[in-house]
Amino acid sequence: MKRWIVGLTLLTLTIGAVELAAHMDSSVSERALSALRRQSEPAIAELRAAGQPGVDAFVAASENLIDRSKPEDVARFRAVLDRICRQRDCYASHLYWYTDLAQAEGAARAQGKPILSLRLLGNLDDELSCANSRFFRTTLYANAKVAHTLHDQFVLHWSSERPVPKVTVDFGDGRKICSTVTGNSAHYLLDADGNPLDVLPGLYSPDAFLAQLTRLHNFAQQYARINPDARDRMLREYHSNQFQQVARLRDRELTLASALRPATPPVATPVASVPPAPMASSAQATTLSTARDPWTVLQQAPAVRVDAINIGSLSTSKGVYEVAILRDLGQTLAAVDDSQWKRMAANHVNEVHFDAASIALMQEKAPSFQTRMLANLQRTVEEDTLRNEYDFHLRIHQWFGNGPRPASFQALNRRVYAELFLTPASDPWLGLLQDDAFSAVAGGGVVTRSR
Repeated sequence: MKRWIVGLTLLTLTIGAVELAAHMDSSVSERALSALRRQSEPAIAELRAAGQPGVDAFVAASENLIDRSKPEDVARFRAVLDRICRQRDCYASHLYWYTDLAQAEGAARAQGKPILSLRLLGNLDDELSCANSRFFRTTLYANAKVAHTLHDQFVLHWSSERPVPKVTVDFGDGRKICSTVTGNSAHYLLDADGNPLDVLPGLYSPDAFLAQLTRLHNFAQQYARINPDARDRMLREYHSNQFQQVARLRDRELTLASALRPATPPVATPVASVPPAPMASSAQATTLSTARDPWTVLQQAPAVRVDAINIGSLSTSKGVYEVAILRDLGQTLAAVDDSQWKRMAANHVNEVHFDAASIALMQEKAPSFQTRMLANLQRTVEEDTLRNEYDFHLRIHQWFGNGPRPASFQALNRRVYAELFLTPASDPWLGLLQDDAFSAVAGGGVVTRSR
């Protein structure tokens, strides 16, 4: 009863926010842009409370309120918009993000949309959030087609897993390099009650991400319409089918990659034999191992196992790789090494396209942005796409397909960070502190907060 009352209250607030935005005139946006805090702060809060319609109203009004030839006007507009959206560089996406899941659920119920919830290290409205989220802002959210899809088909929400670890390299002559180290992000598909339906782990190329969004939205709509008593079964069948499709695609990619050099079949590695290592995006120019498999026995539904056995009837030239796919459903998982991922990515690197809006944002971030930098980005993004879809996402489909469904978004997120990203909440150092390594620095160079 209490949950129903809370939901009704949130629904009323959400409808009120939409009506508020519909009746906003340009004076609210004008006050939001004021240099006087007593005028700007209440107006920004009012626009923020209106949700996505508040963002849309502010963007539309700003056309007549700022002089884009004046850098100070542009900077003020962007800073205010970031606060309304709660996303850094929101001028390139115009997307509103909830930071309270209960409010996002209320909006989802009112609008009849699923929730796409981003979990990241740091905050989405900080310049130095984790590397994945920075790539999301530049290569995905800034993309016109992606932004349009997110705007129209999802309620957006983000939350922080933990503060993002940062590193500063001081050269001692006034020059410094400031960046982040390790960390990964994931987009969770949630229904209007906050129940997890799927996870997109890490970075995807724009076209691949857009295709995933279409699939996620279609499934969420079907899931919402079905009898609640049948939803658990529908979720298991959906992920079992997705597992089969993704596994077969991976098999093809391995076969194509093998053609680039004398074929050497992948060796099925016992589950527990490969030691864990911290996980990082290849787009971070990190070469940490991803071979570890955290599962022991993976039992699939009978229908899925029959389909897997049928793979064995395909051509002999592909058989060595299809054996590996069969083992995904049993006790072992074939390791795909870095060279295989790179060869697979090489087959598709020319399919990675960044639209004009993304390129413009990249050039603003890096004035020296050049063709070589773009080519490197295309290569690493494609490699990330394949690793995330053919490794992490494949395993997520196994989790859901094996049942029971995840108890909650929080429970599923703990498992994703612990077993996939290998950065469990129980490790405050994210795998970066090695107890058995001598550094010849007092205290190992570790500084902790004083009590």
